[in-house]
Order: sequence, then structure tokens, then C-alpha cells
Amino acid sequence: MRWLPVPVLILITFQPAHAQDTFCDGICGRRPLASSHHMLRIVGGSNALPGTWPWHVNFQTSTWNGPANACGGTLISPRWVVSAAHCFPDKEQIPWIKVVVGNIKLSDPGPDAQHRRIKRLIIHEMYQNNLDKVDGGVPNDVALIEMDEPVFCTDYVQPACLPDDSVDVSALTYCYVSGWGTMDVPTQKQPDIQQEVRVDMIPRKICGSPSAWNKRILDENLCAGRMGEEIGICQGDSGGPLMCREERSERYWVVGISSWTTVLCGNPQFPGVFTSTQYHMDWIRRHAKDNFLMPGRPPLLALFPTPTVPNTTPKPHINTQSQQSWNSAPPKPPPILRPTSRPRPPILYLPRPVPTQRTTGWPQRPVTRPPARWSSTTASWLRPTTRWASTYRPWRTTYLPWTTAATWPPSRRPLTWFGLTRQTRATQRWTPSALGYSSSYNWRRPPPNPGAPPEKQ
Repeated sequence: MRWLPVPVLILITFQPAHAQDTFCDGICGRRPLASSHHMLRIVGGSNALPGTWPWHVNFQTSTWNGPANACGGTLISPRWVVSAAHCFPDKEQIPWIKVVVGNIKLSDPGPDAQHRRIKRLIIHEMYQNNLDKVDGGVPNDVALIEMDEPVFCTDYVQPACLPDDSVDVSALTYCYVSGWGTMDVPTQKQPDIQQEVRVDMIPRKICGSPSAWNKRILDENLCAGRMGEEIGICQGDSGGPLMCREERSERYWVVGISSWTTVLCGNPQFPGVFTSTQYHMDWIRRHAKDNFLMPGRPPLLALFPTPTVPNTTPKPHINTQSQQSWNSAPPKPPPILRPTSRPRPPILYLPRPVPTQRTTGWPQRPVTRPPARWSSTTASWLRPTTRWASTYRPWRTTYLPWTTAATWPPSRRPLTWFGLTRQTRATQRWTPSALGYSSSYNWRRPPPNPGAPPEKQ
């Protein structure tokens, strides 16, 4: 009985290598590099460090001088970005806009930046720009941007957390804004490196009072800035995030989108106005149709360790299996040490060899060698058969070059506008002569009689 070979098909299921990074483990608001940057500090108009705000998106346009900042945005999922509606007035320019995530420098994004294109743009249906009116604002200034490809979560790219109705935004007192907006209004100078600044939340009543904007601030708007200081958003920061956290928390919530401000940026009388993301959370979920990432655990508390005093009194039994309180810090796992570069072999320092000959302080006498009279490559029949005696040397005669000179003849003196030249002897012109002698002519002597024969030199 013969066995016939039968082909067997083996089906193998392939899983994308970046599938886990694409979905970002279902956690938002992470900043892996924040601890290394010590970001629990107050900043004010300084350069942002790489990975400080990993959800900040930069919309760029191409110019003759390179990429230019157009607007900002916030990454809310691997595929979706939320921004301001007024950043996209002309939909025909959408194919020319580039989406860059994970960069802090415009001229050199670096290898950690990810570049995408806009696949779809969704602007709020009720968006209006009524700033030209006396009591007008910019209602529903929000837009959603779908990228052509999802981004991969890294230490420099992370989605942000959007607050829902369960988050008390008024308790988030530590707020920051970032972007590439204009730093000098007269010159319209924009920075090359991303800027960050600490701002304060300002109530709507104070923001719309006669001492400030003197207009009605909508319920969907938030005001932030520094009263009495020239700090705030400016042109180019539109669409960027307003990020806030609690006093002892490490997680930031993107509570606002940069909407509008005064033409004179940084005016302490007019704070910046932002569009509330919590107000438009239902609209964002309805149009994005994506599983937005939520915090996987309670916010960590940025508490400094304090010395504990041993207590000998018995403590009551505490059930450690109960739900952990939001006001206490959970146990933090030990940090995982990862090498940042390939390990290098140890450096071996070998002892310097000891010289065998003892050196003295006397200088060494140079070795004198007689110069070679004949090269070793010279043929034998060209070499002398006898040596020259020390008293006899080859006869040599030095010939000096033959040079003679003579002056211009009297009949050929150079002419000027006023007749013959009267130069000094030092300024007489000399020319070579074949007569074998040198002669000169005194130009200061009166000219000879025209009827007399020329005088000999």
C-alpha cells in the first residue's frame, strides 16, 4: 500500500506587533517621563521638556521657511484628536495640513514624533464666530479630527483624559497651557520649542465683569490666566489643551480647548477663554464613536515622605481587602530599571610599563653621523676612486647676473600737460640698456637750446 502525500494547510493567526501599544493599555493621562523631569514644579513661560505633555498635537503647514505652526489639539484616542473649530475655516486646505504627535521642536521633530494626515474633519453643527458683536462669543468652538492611521503609544505619545460629569472641575486647581503660539505680538515671533506656562482658573463672573471682558461669558466657556501678570495664550495656541490636576494628584485632565483671547496677548486684564470639554462630552462621544480611554486606577498622590514616630499603642484591625480610598496613596511598585543604551564592556586600566634603563637628569648627547657623500643607489662606475683631501675642495666660481640700466634719453622724456616733467633723481625712471653702463639725466636742468646739438650723456 502506497501513501500519497496530501497537502496540509496550517492556519496561523498573526497579531500586529503594535496592537498593545496602539490601544495604549486602556489607560489615559499617563506621563512616563514626568517623574524624570520633576514636573511637580511651577513653570512660567519656559521651554517644555520632551514627553512633558504627550497628548499635545501640533497641526503644521508647509511654508518656504519650513514647517509652521497652525493650531494645537489634544489626542483623546489612538485615532481621534479634539481641537477648536475656528482652526479650520477652509476645508480645501485640509489635505495640506500635517498632524504631528510627540514633538516639542518644529524645525527638528526627532525620531520619537509620529506624523499623520487628516482623514475626516467634524465641526460642531452649532458653531458660530460672533466675536465681532458687542456681546458675542464663539459658541460650540469644538471640532474632531480623525487621523488616517492610529498612533502608537510611547513615552512621548499618550492620550489625554477628558472629564465626564463625575469629575469636579472646580477642584482641579493646578492648571497649565502649552503650545507654539506667538511670544511677541509686534514682531509675530513664534517659538521653535514648545512653551508651557502655569495659569489660574478664573470664575466666569470675574471674567465677564466690567473690569475684564465686560461681556457675558457662556456656560460652556472657562477662563484661565494670571490676573496682574502678562501670562496667557496667544495667536497660534488655538485648539491647544487646558490641563488641570488636583493639588496632590499626578493625573491631568484636559478640561478646556483654547478658543479666543485679546489681540494684545498676555494682557492681565483679559484672561484667555476656553471651550469646556466636559460640556461637550456627549457630542464628542456621539461623533467619534470610539472607546475613549479612562483612568485605570485612582490618581496617585504626590506626597513627600515624612518621618514616622514609632507608636507602642495597639492599633485596631484594618481590613486591607476593602476598597482603597481615593485620598490615600496606593503602594507604588518598585521602579523597573531599563537600560537606555547597549551595555558597554568594563574598561581595564593596565599599569604603565616600568622602564628598564635608569634615566638621569643629564641631557642626552646627540649622535653625530657623517653625511653620506654618495647615495647607495649610485652606480659604482660613477663613484670617485679617490677621496678628496681635507685641504682640497672642488673649485667653484660664483657668477653674478649681468644687469645694467639707463635712463630715458633726453629726447624721450615723458610729457605732461605742462611740458616736460621735472622729477627728482629718486623718481627717475630707469630702463635696461644694452650699452653696458648706467647713466641718468637730471630733469631739473633747463632744457637745451633747440638749435644746438644734443648734449652727450
